Formats: sequence, C-alpha cells, structure tokens
Amino acid sequence: MKVIKVGTRGSKLALWQTQWVINRLRSLYPGFQFEPVVIKVTSDRSPDAPISAIGQVGVFTKDIEQALLAGDIHLAVHSLKDLPTLSTPGTVIAAFTEREDPRDCILWPKGQPMPDLNNSRVGTSSVRRSALVRSYWPNANVVNLRGNVDTRVRKMLEGNYDVVLMAYAAVKRMDLPVEFKPLPLDSWVPSAGQGIIAVQAREDDQQIIGMLNAINFFPSKVAYLAERSLMRALGGGCSMPVGAYAELHDGELSLIGMVAAPDGSQVVITRRVDTPDQADHLGERVAREMLDLGIRLTIS
Repeated sequence: MKVIKVGTRGSKLALWQTQWVINRLRSLYPGFQFEPVVIKVTSDRSPDAPISAIGQVGVFTKDIEQALLAGDIHLAVHSLKDLPTLSTPGTVIAAFTEREDPRDCILWPKGQPMPDLNNSRVGTSSVRRSALVRSYWPNANVVNLRGNVDTRVRKMLEGNYDVVLMAYAAVKRMDLPVEFKPLPLDSWVPSAGQGIIAVQAREDDQQIIGMLNAINFFPSKVAYLAERSLMRALGGGCSMPVGAYAELHDGELSLIGMVAAPDGSQVVITRRVDTPDQADHLGERVAREMLDLGIRLTIS
C-alpha cells in the first residue's frame, strides 16, 4: 500500500483540518495510506512576536511548502487565509474545501456576560481586526495576542484579555470553554480565504493533483480567485488592514472589499457583482475603486 505523506502545522486546529482532509481522501482512495507529518513553521519559532513584525512572507506556510518542494511530503494542508496571495513557484492549490462560516467572532469566558466592548482589552495579532476594533470600538485597548487557538483562549481565561477575536470557523471546529458572538460580514469583512481549507501539491505531481480534484469545491475556488485578485491589486497580506469576501450564488459572484487605516480613522467597504468567469477582473475592479477613493494614502 502506497503511503502518502500529508504536511501540516502541529496546532490542534491544523491537525483537525488535516484529519478532515485525510478522512475524505481515505473514503475515496482506500488503496492508499495517508500519514500526517507535523512541520514546525516560522510563526511557531517566534510565538510572541506580532505577525507584522516577523518580516517574512508565509510565516505559517513557508516551511511546509519547502518540505513539499523537497519531496519530503506529497501534499500540504493549510488554512487558505494563511497562504500568501502570490503562489510559491512549483506549487499549486489542488483543492479548495467547502467554506465554513467565514465571519470573525468575539470570544469571552464561558458563563459570563459579554463585556462592554468599547472599554475592553481586546486580544488580537491581526492588523485588520486591530484597525476595525479601533474604528468601531474607539475606547477599547487592542493588545497583541499570538499563539494557536488553545493558547489564545488560555491567555484570555487567565485574565490577560477581556475578549479575543478570531475566525468563527476555528470556534466551530473546536470545543472551547467560551461564550462567543459572530460579527456581521458587511462591516467586519474577513481575510481572503477565511473558512476555507487549502490542499497544496507540487505542480508536476499529476497523480496527487488528480486525486485532490475529487475533493475540490468550485464555489470556494472561484470566490478565492476574486478575493486574491483584490488582495494582489492592493498589495495586501497579513501585514495590511485589508479584507475580502466573495460568494457565488445563483450564477452571480459578489465581492465585498475592505481597507482601513491602521489607526481605525478610515474604513472603506465596497461591494460589486459580476459573473464567475470574471473573478479576477472583479477583484481588480473593487480594488481600483477603493484606490480611486483615496485609500492609496491609507495603505502606502
């Protein structure tokens, strides 16, 4: 029986996502053995530093991609939002899973009432979420919070933060001792790809690409094409307060784009609709409209 090695980070959420992908593949290809391989990444080696301060593209993914290109693993499982907007040469995203709820979420200790958000210590390491907190809750104190999901929740329960912001998909996939409230998409525009699991292969490995095609979900792929196009046009990544969310519904592809000043003094949100075959154009169009509104000064 051929063994297929599946690269992943070692956090509980990453392992959950990887096991979900492995279970899908096992059901389709019972003649193969799928083996998870945990790889330590840059962000794990600098657990307390803000992501924007590490100064490297792909802090959650680069080491796994290097293992993929070296042939140490056959495929890699990522949270799609962690991958850089520019694909690493020699790799391809061969499968996009069906999207989990893409919203951001507020967490606070279980059994307690929701704190007054405008006077809270809010834990996050995301520049996008930080900018939105400063805009919508101007009296809140944004405090850097790094670590995997369990670590962030533990630090909150120890009293270091009143609330924590994270992806709702992570909360739904894990059993956490918290209260939570999802935030509205129309004002809290998420990171591009949030809620989607990406499965990556070497671009010359046609066998693996063919196998992964069986779990590829087209609506997630076309949505991300629009979101990625917007991010590329703005030059966005983890170090910029930019959000993008696209959805395919009844043959129409809608895209919401958001860009904010880091201090929260300005937030611009633009919505447009086009056909799925115009996904790249749609992302560029929304980015261009935001730039025309003077946002270039905000993100320069």
